[in-house]
Amino acid sequence: RDLSETNLGPNRTLYYTQNPLNDIFTLSLRFGLGSTKNPALPLTADYLNNIGCGGRDVKAFKQAVYNLGCSYSTDVDGDYFTLSLEGLEENLPAALVLLNDLMQTPETSAKARQVALEELKSARKVEKGEPATMGRILREYLAYGAAASYKTRYSYKQSAALTPARLIEEWRKVQ
Repeated sequence: RDLSETNLGPNRTLYYTQNPLNDIFTLSLRFGLGSTKNPALPLTADYLNNIGCGGRDVKAFKQAVYNLGCSYSTDVDGDYFTLSLEGLEENLPAALVLLNDLMQTPETSAKARQVALEELKSARKVEKGEPATMGRILREYLAYGAAASYKTRYSYKQSAALTPARLIEEWRKVQ
């Protein structure tokens, strides 16, 4: 594959390649801040998947993205926060307008925060019952001790203390 690289400014590089297989684009914005340095980001990522923006409620925003034949998601790992967008290439310009709305004018929503907290609670409950996950936690603890991600992540109680306004503030720090 031919990969093009363009410097967009300090710590901002665009990597681009044409999709020769079909007319589907995939865009991933990867920000160099993850949960290792900011334990509020996992809840922030889930929150962003459940809010509206640009004057649209969450249902209207998701419908606008869907109407373009696109989808978006957020994810975070220890080192990076990723905002992804994919869909029909012909709708990329309109989808970028919507993505910009999510980045610049996210709404504060107590309901979205509650949904994110319920997802966190469910995930934590499931991980306790999975032997493979428990083995990974133990290995990580043996390797990293107090710096292991399971030791440094926010507890459910700490996550529940994050307000919608604080989650938006954390999102702004990522950008």
